[in-house]
Amino acid sequence: MRRTAVLVMLGALAIVALAACGSDDGKISIDTPEGNVEVDPDGNGGSVEFSGPDGEGGSVNIGGGEVPDDFPDDIPLPDDFEVTSSVSGGDGDGIAAASVTGLSGESFDDLVSMYEDGIPDAGYDVTSSGSTNVNGSDTFTMGFDGNGVDGGALSVSSDDYLSDDSDKRLITITLGTN
Repeated sequence: MRRTAVLVMLGALAIVALAACGSDDGKISIDTPEGNVEVDPDGNGGSVEFSGPDGEGGSVNIGGGEVPDDFPDDIPLPDDFEVTSSVSGGDGDGIAAASVTGLSGESFDDLVSMYEDGIPDAGYDVTSSGSTNVNGSDTFTMGFDGNGVDGGALSVSSDDYLSDDSDKRLITITLGTN
């Protein structure tokens, strides 16, 4: 896992270097004895893909992107889900992690109901669940396990903290798999 952290840091540094220097195709690749990093920035962020010599690897998407390939299909996402960032990776031994953050125009109550029903209906065991209200902002959190997920967590916030768009809710889902 230490190698993965080093590769991610190299990727982040590469984004900065690329932004400063540029390249002909807009991408930069770094090959080291510890693994490889490829950085592909776009106008709104960028992505970093990394791999180590033993097969561990993953990707980081900043400023948009897609739901990670290793994100379970049975975890519900709203139809209008707009990915704002995602991370996925593994250590080559079948252990992986994935996280996706995004926005939805669905109401807070509808999103909470979707997860209260959808997570158990998909065969996951809910390990914790609760809501809080701080200064008029509601947050719903849920922990869950099952279907290969060990330590899943999700949160839905009634406010979008990423922009001035008050018509959107912020959703973050983080998974550890075994």
